[in-house]
Amino acid sequence: MEDQVTILTCVSETAIATKTIRVDDDGTIITLPYRSGKKFSCKQKNVHDIWSLGAVINSLENEPKSLIIRGDPLETNVSKIVSRCGEGHEEAAFKDIGRWWMMIDIDDLPLPDFIDPIKDPEAAAKWARASLPKPFRKATCYYQFSSSQSLPKKIGEKPKPLLKIHLFFWLDKPTTSKEWRIYINE
Repeated sequence: MEDQVTILTCVSETAIATKTIRVDDDGTIITLPYRSGKKFSCKQKNVHDIWSLGAVINSLENEPKSLIIRGDPLETNVSKIVSRCGEGHEEAAFKDIGRWWMMIDIDDLPLPDFIDPIKDPEAAAKWARASLPKPFRKATCYYQFSSSQSLPKKIGEKPKPLLKIHLFFWLDKPTTSKEWRIYINE
């Protein structure tokens, strides 16, 4: 079950592929969306199970200019500066192919009072999996919290009990992103 992860890295000096979090003078925490720009360098890493996928994701945690996608680079685009456009766009650089892995991004899932993602991240990840369709509830996954997880609105305030997490799964067969959208919308 060999597969690949496509890693895009922002080429602009000022671009970053993560949110920017800052604090105003009055203590208000402001989360700005990522500003990755439109051009990226592209490389791929081989993965063969959930653990090797997790290792690639973990290796990028301190790389604010990099992100991963499921798209496969068109042959002529490997090692070139590319746009993040997929099939159907004039500047298409990637195609949708079946991947053994996928990621589910969960934002603002209400948490019960007894789960604190900071004190017990594993319980938070289990809570998130319990909200998914049955096949994912007991499946092994690699998880990563969103950069805005557990941030209060203002310094000194208690954060809202909401979960923001990315869950990565290794599938039992390669599946395209198009197939996932159909499955999710059924």
